Amino acid sequence: MENRNSYYSIACSDFNYLKDVMSTGYCNQLAEQAQRVAEKMLKSVAEVTCVDIEKLLKSHNIRGIYDMIHRVEPDFVLDRNGLSTLKDYYYDTQYPGENFIIVTEEELLEAYEIMLSVVGAVERWREAHGLPVELASAREEFRLALKQQEEKMKSPDVMNVF
Repeated sequence: MENRNSYYSIACSDFNYLKDVMSTGYCNQLAEQAQRVAEKMLKSVAEVTCVDIEKLLKSHNIRGIYDMIHRVEPDFVLDRNGLSTLKDYYYDTQYPGENFIIVTEEELLEAYEIMLSVVGAVERWREAHGLPVELASAREEFRLALKQQEEKMKSPDVMNVF
């Protein structure tokens, strides 16, 4: 049985929560949640493959976490620019100040795609290392819900919450 007190299990729980609330229209909160899923997924790999990363595990720098993983696992490849975009949502969507942003629906869809690429890469890595995978069917359900969300956004009577 999978340890429920792990980055991977918590990321899976966060992913399933996001899947359930993704139609709410609160773009900032949803983008931040997508960032959290990606962060925890990456940390689930880093804690197994990397050494001397305690400080990094306490940060929210998903690009830095990815870089550490990639040094040890060169076949673990993600788009660094996408990760950079996603990492900004941790602070910039939650706290007032000069960096505060309001995430658009298009940016949210991009955040979902980046998150799904991270989830897919982590799931493939886990399979290759003989570790259990929890989100195979949930990823497809999320993609279906995402497609429905995109179609809904194209409808002229849909309005952004902000």
